[in-house]
Amino acid sequence: MKSKHLLREQLLPAPEIRPSDGKTVKYSEVTGGKGRIVIPQYPGISVGHKVYWSVKGNGTASSWFEVEKLEPCYEAVLKFDIVFLTESVVASYFVMLNDEVLGYSDENTYSVSR
Repeated sequence: MKSKHLLREQLLPAPEIRPSDGKTVKYSEVTGGKGRIVIPQYPGISVGHKVYWSVKGNGTASSWFEVEKLEPCYEAVLKFDIVFLTESVVASYFVMLNDEVLGYSDENTYSVSR
């Protein structure tokens, strides 16, 4: 098994959950298909990269997409409301190409308000 350590400066930019108010999301605004995870364009982005994202809270919501064209950011709908039935959630992603991890993002932690 290969181990790796990345300095914070080496991490890719953290994703955002929208809508949000700073580091707080309102349960009613991010549930029912209204919430999104937003992955910013990161250094070295290229067509063909696979981006695997997750939102961890009350369980984990996750998925992936392949970069088909370069965009300022990429969005995915957050479909599992149960993930937000908690005090806080953490959003992150990692990037792969040809079964090799190219990089990991920094994490964004959000408080969940009712």
